[in-house]
Amino acid sequence: DRYGRKTSMLISVMMMCAGSLVIAILPTYAQIGIFAPILLLLARMAQGLSVGGEYGTSATYMSEVALKGKRGFYGSFQYVTLIGGQLLASLVVVLVTLGLDDKAMTAWGWRIPFFIGCMIVPFLFYIRRSLEETQARFGIMGYATRLLPVYRMWRMLQTTNLKFPVAKLLDIGERTLYRKIKEFGL
Repeated sequence: DRYGRKTSMLISVMMMCAGSLVIAILPTYAQIGIFAPILLLLARMAQGLSVGGEYGTSATYMSEVALKGKRGFYGSFQYVTLIGGQLLASLVVVLVTLGLDDKAMTAWGWRIPFFIGCMIVPFLFYIRRSLEETQARFGIMGYATRLLPVYRMWRMLQTTNLKFPVAKLLDIGERTLYRKIKEFGL
């Protein structure tokens, strides 16, 4: 939230591309020994981390840019495209498997889907760069500013030693509000 949804989604695309590219060009075990599976594991971890960052961020972004009353509908597109991507990846694997014999598939054919994934990244990066930042990112400061008078009133009640039962019940809320206002630099 500090840098916005757009930045997070650009980073997730670049991390996925980096992981796919490393896997596609990764030397074999015979060439670099134990470092091959270690690098493969690190590349897959980068991909997994990027998917984790992508999933929540894109669903939030889609619901934030949606028209009023359509947030759930727009937010559902994230899941639909996720499944669509998995189906498309499965289709690519089927086509590569049908097009190559077992020896070629084992030697180098398994890398083809990762190269294809890298080839579409410039298109995805272009789309992501053209996204507009959501208003929710800028609305956080407005929310804290609206709460400032409530905070000042609360502090005044505390300094005058007024002991309202409600004040005692809301003491935890006051501390939370204070931390949030300090966090936003007010």
